[in-house]
Amino acid sequence: MQGRRFRLIGYDSPETSPHAECLAEADLGEETVSAVQEIFRDADHVQILFRGVDEYGRGRAHVYLDGVHVGHLLEQRGLAQRWNEDRSEAKPSWCE
Repeated sequence: MQGRRFRLIGYDSPETSPHAECLAEADLGEETVSAVQEIFRDADHVQILFRGVDEYGRGRAHVYLDGVHVGHLLEQRGLAQRWNEDRSEAKPSWCE
C-alpha cells in the first residue's frame, strides 16, 4: 500500500508543492503528509472503499483507520475540510 495516492471522498486537504496555490498551503500539505504517515503507522486496521478514479489517476476512496474516516482524523488536526466534490460547492482555500 506504500506510495499509493487516494483522493479522500468528502474531504479536501492542502496540496504539497508544486501543486499548492501558496506557500502556506505547501507547508500545510507537508504537515498533512507527515500526519497521514503517523496515523497509518499507529492504526491496527485499515479499510479502503474504492469509488473509482479522479481526473489525476488517483483512486477515489473512503479510507478508515480503526473505524474512523481518515478525513475526520485530519480535520481534527486542521489538515482537512469537509467538501463534497460532486456538488457545485467551491473547493476550500488553504491560502486565506
